[in-house]
Amino acid sequence: MSSLAIATALGISIHTVRQHRTNMRRKMDMRHPSALVRYAILHLGERRADDPQGCRHDLLSSREREICQLVGKGLSNDDIATRLRISPLTVRKHRQNAMRKFGAQSTADFIRRVADAFVD
Repeated sequence: MSSLAIATALGISIHTVRQHRTNMRRKMDMRHPSALVRYAILHLGERRADDPQGCRHDLLSSREREICQLVGKGLSNDDIATRLRISPLTVRKHRQNAMRKFGAQSTADFIRRVADAFVD
């Protein structure tokens, strides 16, 4: 869920939600926000059994697939760029394309879909 959706559901401010997320990441020694989402998916049983929007990861290019696999491992755009020896802007563009192909509505939704598709 987005920070706004969580805030609305819990009746708290969006600032409070963001602060809690920051505190969790700090306590769990996670540098990147996607690492927290990945943790929730893999360890807290948040995987969805079905995908009503019809994930089209079969349409990903080989580079988009490679980047998605690294996103699924919790790497940031900068970490992926360094590992693949490409520009962070190139990584961002590939992620945007993959996000569109996955039908993801937010970064958290994209990471959840990537984890469902690529993480064992």
